[in-house]
Amino acid sequence: MSTTKCLPLIAPVFAMVVVLAAGCRPGSTSSSIGSAGPSTPTGAPPTRTGETPTPAPDAKTSPLDGSPDVKLTAEEYYKEANKDNNFVINKHAGKLLELAGVVDDARLDFGGDPILFLIGESKVIKIGKREITTTTPINCPVADRNHWSKAFPGQTVTLRGRAPKSINDPVLFKWHIKSVTGAEPPRMTAEEFVKQFVADPEAAETKYKDMPIILTGEVAEAKVRDKRLEGFTLSLKEKTPALVCYVTESTGGEKAATFVKGVAKPGQKVTVLVKFDAYYNKEISVTGHVIDPPD
Repeated sequence: MSTTKCLPLIAPVFAMVVVLAAGCRPGSTSSSIGSAGPSTPTGAPPTRTGETPTPAPDAKTSPLDGSPDVKLTAEEYYKEANKDNNFVINKHAGKLLELAGVVDDARLDFGGDPILFLIGESKVIKIGKREITTTTPINCPVADRNHWSKAFPGQTVTLRGRAPKSINDPVLFKWHIKSVTGAEPPRMTAEEFVKQFVADPEAAETKYKDMPIILTGEVAEAKVRDKRLEGFTLSLKEKTPALVCYVTESTGGEKAATFVKGVAKPGQKVTVLVKFDAYYNKEISVTGHVIDPPD
């Protein structure tokens, strides 16, 4: 069974959780809170007769403290957002929310700010004799820096955050990581990883297909393609094959690109969270994130 996922361009950071369009078209985005498709949030939360107004939160109180007013799974959030793209404000304005789900990926938006993708929907599609699992993630901006070293793909993360009091709330919403459960990806050195490909390329490719792994090593040199810094190679005892780490931070805006430039220096010790891409022309390529040193 193979797995695919649909990822959009990153939505503006004021979106609390952006659910990708149901069709999962590449490049589809949404700027409304909890929206299931392209739309713009309008209006304020409705006032219900006899409803007690939610008190303003104490700025000194952490969202991680106390008991949440509302608990949601990523799947429940996705379904609610498809019914009402502003359900968070319409139903839960000012309330302390807790969101739990399986981590699909971690990225930086174009401003260099961290976001977590949680799986909102998962479907198995049959194509002939093959079964393909497609996932639709929801986009969660988080306050935690170096977030990809705190919640790994496949783990279950619990997030906390206080919902905006209205669509015009001046406070920028961000989730906070409360807890993480589940096994971490396997860890190994760059040498240990490459030795498996040298010994049996086909077996290694099958083993590491779609599997996140954590590699430690030392930068050999920066990897530049078309005059653009895209990552670095890691030092190995043998010259071939080369191990190239393409880091997605390089596409995350100016702040992220500056971070990559600071890391991609010969002799810099690094830890990367990556997935295997290809073994071709004496080069093993992986794609992921630098998780040590933190930004």
